Amino acid sequence: MHFEDDWTEKVYLESNNKLLDCRIESTEIVNSNLIALTIQVRTRVSDETGRTQGDGTYEIVYNFAALIEGEWRFINGVRHIPEDLKDNFDESKYSYDDTNIVAPDDVLLPED
Repeated sequence: MHFEDDWTEKVYLESNNKLLDCRIESTEIVNSNLIALTIQVRTRVSDETGRTQGDGTYEIVYNFAALIEGEWRFINGVRHIPEDLKDNFDESKYSYDDTNIVAPDDVLLPED
């Protein structure tokens, strides 16, 4: 995986979330170095928070595959896509309107 900052990577790894099931709904080649993936997921957190139900419904997430320094990397969310890979990229197509999602600017980072 690729993260644009160490803090987010640490939080992601320590979240104790678990992928229960996933299905790739669609893919879109954005440019030669970036592929957008629309994925249906069930995770421990999405089940616990009611974003998915026990009836097998899935939450839609947008993730990406990107060629970074000669290697393909998985990217979890638009804010981790390096700026130099955003040619022909329309970020609005991959944003969420869920009121349960906290905007990155609203997250308080720990002081060093």
